[in-house]
Amino acid sequence: MINITLLIESARRTTTIPIFYTAIEMLDLKYESSAWLYTYNKLFAIMQQQQQRRSISEKRDLSLAINRKKEEEMAITKHTASIFIGTDFERMIRNTGITTITFSGIAIELGVESSARDALNRILSCYSFRYRVIIR
Repeated sequence: MINITLLIESARRTTTIPIFYTAIEMLDLKYESSAWLYTYNKLFAIMQQQQQRRSISEKRDLSLAINRKKEEEMAITKHTASIFIGTDFERMIRNTGITTITFSGIAIELGVESSARDALNRILSCYSFRYRVIIR
């Protein structure tokens, strides 16, 4: 896994790369669909297995990077795996002219993969905005 701290610091050195942090906040279980709960439980089990293989320093790097979030960096709370669903992320990047999105994180098979797939689906669909997607 790439050192997330180095990736973030590299982006911060340029004034043209905005940084967005995300976190999934589940709704109260009584409001979640059974399909989402089933999928989430499956993905969560996979994620736990993969996190056990990750080094403690990698987890610490991400935690430190998030705790050192700069004022101009945006933190977005989402209720699904994709950053595009139920948030203003697409509106924000469209209004600022962003066309390349780099996804990185510790939950590759959940948030990163879902967001990247969603961005690619938007390229292939009738959306008028096109994104170049990079996964690090």
